[in-house]
Amino acid sequence: MKKLLTLVVIALCVTGIGFAKTFWVGEAQQVSLRLEGLSPDFAGLVDDEYTDFWVNPADILNVKGGRLYTNLSNYVTGEETQFGGASADEYLIGGVYSWENIGTFGAFFLNRKLGADDNDWALPVFYGRQINDALAFGAKVSYQKAEIGNDADLITLIPAVKYQISPEVSVAGLIKFGMYDADVDVDGTLWGVGVSAAYQWNDANKLRGYISYENAEIEDTPNEGDAFAIGVGNATKLNEKLLLALGIIYGDADIDGTFAGYNLLNNPTNESEITLPVGLEYTMTDWLAFRIGASHRIPEDHSSQTDYYYGAGLNITENLTVDVLGWKNLTELDNWRLSATVKF
Repeated sequence: MKKLLTLVVIALCVTGIGFAKTFWVGEAQQVSLRLEGLSPDFAGLVDDEYTDFWVNPADILNVKGGRLYTNLSNYVTGEETQFGGASADEYLIGGVYSWENIGTFGAFFLNRKLGADDNDWALPVFYGRQINDALAFGAKVSYQKAEIGNDADLITLIPAVKYQISPEVSVAGLIKFGMYDADVDVDGTLWGVGVSAAYQWNDANKLRGYISYENAEIEDTPNEGDAFAIGVGNATKLNEKLLLALGIIYGDADIDGTFAGYNLLNNPTNESEITLPVGLEYTMTDWLAFRIGASHRIPEDHSSQTDYYYGAGLNITENLTVDVLGWKNLTELDNWRLSATVKF
């Protein structure tokens, strides 16, 4: 009974860092291709090294050693098909490295060419530090610039903390601030809060959950809105090779206007939706894993649909990991999406 009550309390009270399914102008793709093979809706609900530090900057401390991300990582939009023979005019370089007694740093630089005279680019920077055995601090500062008709800038700051209550239970929280400015004398603000928790309730099961709220407003215009999300997910190791993930997410947004052409909030729609993701990851060997997943979506108009996901992971060497998506037609390499991460 005690264990059941603990699960219920965490499922109801835990909250998460509202994970952005979309991004404003040019920040890097925030879901790894590994997690997309299960379902991108598991962001913040299933452990994933890359995705987790975008969800909560304090989780950048989970990166041990160094990581190098480039265009081959496919984190500009996540939609690059390297065998397709064509590519968007975009560039990405980034990395994460941890220093003992100093902390863990991460930074990305992204540039995307939108037209003859239009660019957008972004520079998100991360920092994480273990304050003591139980408390960790993290932060992300991001500057984004868009040249779409009129120049516009967005600066965001996200401080975050994570506290390990016990070996089995942790909680985390963050605050988000943003300032928007455009050359057409339009200013705006963005703020949000989020909390999350995780409970390793036995050796085979880990429960995670989140709640988040964001609000954005463009001054002296009808462009304003807010977004709310709550999600709970559980990852179960059925055996040492097979992982089963299940989740439930509720999201709701109320958005007026167009935000001057830019989406400042995580949820781009004006409706509520329930999402039910499920995913399987089968680790065949130390160097090969297969993934499959689905997300059933139930919007408020009840016009439900199911999205399916397929992928694989290859640990080529201890210094190189490659994730693959695009298994709808294995013979059509043009559909394949690859993500290569260098570890050191």
